Amino acid sequence: MLTEKLELMLSVIDKPKDAIETVMLKKQPAFSILIFLLANLSVLVSYSIDKKLGGDNFILKYLLFIAFNAVVLLVIACLFHFMAELFKGKGDVIALYSLLNFSLTPLLLLIPVAILSRFIGSDAGFVLNIFLYCWSLGFVAYAVEKLYKIPPGIAVAVVFSPVMIALLALFLIFIVSIGGFIALFL
Repeated sequence: MLTEKLELMLSVIDKPKDAIETVMLKKQPAFSILIFLLANLSVLVSYSIDKKLGGDNFILKYLLFIAFNAVVLLVIACLFHFMAELFKGKGDVIALYSLLNFSLTPLLLLIPVAILSRFIGSDAGFVLNIFLYCWSLGFVAYAVEKLYKIPPGIAVAVVFSPVMIALLALFLIFIVSIGGFIALFL
């Protein structure tokens, strides 16, 4: 049972297509939440190693970090589902949530990368960190494409929709602020 779950977690790294198919069929939200918790721990520990920070209030930081990321992940899952349905995709939101959590599996390698970067230099560690985050993002795009049966370009648009929406909101706030500033002098 446990070996099957560990195999699934490792298959995200070496056979992502098979992992996506398995998660779509079995969903496994409880195990995906464990991956979410471990990935968040990995991010915080690697950040502490990189920045040479002490362990002051680490548990509080971890709990707040998890609470914030859990809300963000839930909002992103809802937004991805809405956008994919808008583009005529049909998929399961529980499978999407599980896939989003499984996409964090490459981030478990952040701790070894942080330790390595202490020896090989912070620039190489930075490049490896970017690689791991891009790997995770690519997994999400491919998972959305397969889960909702939409073309790759639309899947990428769905994945980047939160960024596009945030930029649009910032642009509208900027325009309204300029209008308000001009209204002060009229």
